[in-house]
Amino acid sequence: MATIHFEEICKILKEKGNDDAIPDENGKGYFVEILFKKPGVLEDYFDEEFSEKVITAECDLGSVTILFDKRGCLDKIEIC
Repeated sequence: MATIHFEEICKILKEKGNDDAIPDENGKGYFVEILFKKPGVLEDYFDEEFSEKVITAECDLGSVTILFDKRGCLDKIEIC
């Protein structure tokens, strides 16, 4: 299994010009979105339990929001 720490992801995004991937000098104000969609994959899949569900949790990095699409598939994770 490959492993990468979230701070490394933020540094890579910053190097690619995404200034909001790294907190400002006060340690606040960053936003990272990780998308999981891939067109044409799991088109026939449906999970009623997770359809359009949103889960929010707190962690050391801030707020984490996990969003599922209307088919119940993982859509994206937002960390801010």
